[in-house]
Amino acid sequence: MKKIIALLTVFVLIITAGCANKGIINDPDTGLITPEEPEFTYTDGKYIVYTDYYDPAGYAAAIQLIVTEGIITQSNFDIFDTKLNRYTKTEDEALLDSAEALRTEIKSLNTHLMQAQSSTGLKSVSEYGSYYIILVRQAIKNAAEGVNTPTAVSLRQEYRAEAQDTSQENTPPLISGLTAAFMGDEIISLNFSQTMEGKRVQDWPNIYPSVEQEEEYTYSRAIALINEMPENSESLIKESPCERAKALFNTYNTLAEEITKRHKKFEANYSSLFSNL
Repeated sequence: MKKIIALLTVFVLIITAGCANKGIINDPDTGLITPEEPEFTYTDGKYIVYTDYYDPAGYAAAIQLIVTEGIITQSNFDIFDTKLNRYTKTEDEALLDSAEALRTEIKSLNTHLMQAQSSTGLKSVSEYGSYYIILVRQAIKNAAEGVNTPTAVSLRQEYRAEAQDTSQENTPPLISGLTAAFMGDEIISLNFSQTMEGKRVQDWPNIYPSVEQEEEYTYSRAIALINEMPENSESLIKESPCERAKALFNTYNTLAEEITKRHKKFEANYSSLFSNL
């Protein structure tokens, strides 16, 4: 019975959503698309999957699959900013070209998904296209298991913050940089460094001649303490563990706070993200 339904199912593709409506043949771009037998037995319903945090550019992704009579009949995907504006609907002139490219990629991915009825063979040409594939795989898994609760997926997100110190006379600016990579709530890598004219600073006295020579070790140890990854980290280090390196840690903490503010959870009424289609 499902084989018969699959053979009768064809597709109407809209710009940012893929639809398969029974009894309708209307795909001006590719003509008739005949879906394959579904890889899994899907439970009817709506399945929403989303990224749990905004990325460094300030966008989060979400996908909605609709299953009818065991067939994936609709796929909606988009990128959302912190005000829940849809990237593919942007009116920002600076983003129009990239939004058009994303719409084109989404349409291609939807066409493949509708025909294959699985994520097998999906290929992305952009970072957000790769988001589509990750999210749709989880949505398909949910449909196969009948789990229709909106589901969060964690992606690796890397943030970078820098500060420049020009307080020392007759020396080039000292650049402090902090890079933190997260997987959901957890920090998976952390790197803090200071450079001058593009070269990594190895000892404090050469930059701050007034600092006593014995504090050279303090500086090196401070850098090591910052970059050590304690187990089960849930947030960036807030307190300075070394009194002798207060200036260093103050800079670090400033950068850490900047990154913490940018590492924001994607919170929304997920079920209504695509309600205006």
